[in-house]
Amino acid sequence: CEILEHLVRSPDSAVGECHRVLRRGGYLIVTTPNVARLGNLIQLAKGQNIADDYSPHGVYGRHNREHTPSEVRALVERHGFVIERAEVRNIYPHPLRSRIIQALRPTVWREHIFVLAQLEK
Repeated sequence: CEILEHLVRSPDSAVGECHRVLRRGGYLIVTTPNVARLGNLIQLAKGQNIADDYSPHGVYGRHNREHTPSEVRALVERHGFVIERAEVRNIYPHPLRSRIIQALRPTVWREHIFVLAQLEK
């Protein structure tokens, strides 16, 4: 949970390792920030960079790459997992005005991606 975005290299080897150690029918839960969230889109529209600043805690101390919901689904599926449930949700409290705006936006612009997948039986 909340590891995918900190990886320096492709997450394929990490998910491949999950496939290796899980028994058939085992579950994988992936949670990660959604790069297509509304806050990022607003920053981009203002001409601001959405990438995290360099971290004094080394290469894993920041979000090296955030993903879209479709990228996370494809990552999990190409390693033999079947998606049981995939959602994009807001998890942080927002002021009323912001909640109203967020309720009107497309679901894909929400903040966090949650995927529950099962290793093929």
